[in-house]
Amino acid sequence: MNKRNFNLFLFLPTICIVFFICIIITASYKSNAKTIEDLEVKNEERDFLNPSVRQYPCDDNLKTEFYALDSIFDQILKRHKEDVAFIKKIKMSQELWNKSAAANIAAIFPSDEPLEYGSSKDLCQCTFLINEIRARKLFLNTWIEGVPEGDVCRGSRELRK
Repeated sequence: MNKRNFNLFLFLPTICIVFFICIIITASYKSNAKTIEDLEVKNEERDFLNPSVRQYPCDDNLKTEFYALDSIFDQILKRHKEDVAFIKKIKMSQELWNKSAAANIAAIFPSDEPLEYGSSKDLCQCTFLINEIRARKLFLNTWIEGVPEGDVCRGSRELRK
C-alpha cells in the first residue's frame, strides 16, 4: 500500500464519524416533538396579533382593521357599561378570540423555520389575520347594528331600528 492510499485510509474513518455526528444532531433536532405545554398560547403568539410588535407586509391594512375592531369593541363596552355580567363575558370572548386567531394561524403555519413556507409566508399570515379580524368585526357589529325583528336568538343584542 502506498503512502497516499494509507493517508486516505486513515482519513476515511474521521469523515465517517463527523458524518454520523451530523446525522445524529439533525435527527435529534427534527424529532423535538411539540408537547401539550407548547400548544398553549404564549406571549409571543399574543404578540402575533399585535401589529405594533410584529411587522407584516400589509401593516397599513392590518392596522386599519385592528383600529376598526377596537372601535366596535369600545362602542359595545360603552353601550353596555351598566351590565357588569355582559362586560365580563364580552371581554372574555375577545380575549379568547385573540388566542383562537393566533392558534388558527399557528395551525396553518406550525413550523418555526423561517423558510419552511416560502417567501410569502408573512403576506399569507397577514391575509389570514385580516380575514379573522373581518369575521370578528361582523360578529361584534351585531351589538351595534342590532338583529332583525323576529330573531328569537338575539340574546343581549338589540333589535335593528
